[in-house]
Amino acid sequence: MKRVGDQNEMLAGRSAAEFFRLSRRLALLIAPAIVITAVLMLVLGDSFAGSVAFGIAVVVVLALVVVAGLAQSKAKFKEAREFYAGYTTLRGVHPAVDQVDPRSGRVIRVAGEPFLTRDEHDSRTALVRQARSDA
Repeated sequence: MKRVGDQNEMLAGRSAAEFFRLSRRLALLIAPAIVITAVLMLVLGDSFAGSVAFGIAVVVVLALVVVAGLAQSKAKFKEAREFYAGYTTLRGVHPAVDQVDPRSGRVIRVAGEPFLTRDEHDSRTALVRQARSDA
């Protein structure tokens, strides 16, 4: 039976938590990119709509959408792989498996334990990371 702080064998590569974080960050850039493009179209009119700058803006928005979607898909795939490996790096999901800090690979919530509050999560994450640096 694992305990909080125990090292967990993790799958190779980025964790589901890291892919979800990347996906969210990219998604947050989409709306401002669309707004900036729309404002430029309103201010500059047809001269902007027919320009190279408009084409670049559209390509940037589409690229953000595609890359955010790919990161989200990769995150869901990695989430399933982690679950079948007996752990998760995500908060608030999969109570039947251990929750592991994605950076240190140490258990921060054991399987069957209630989900952690934000404060509990932050406290345990700091604790296991400190234990790792002390070792």
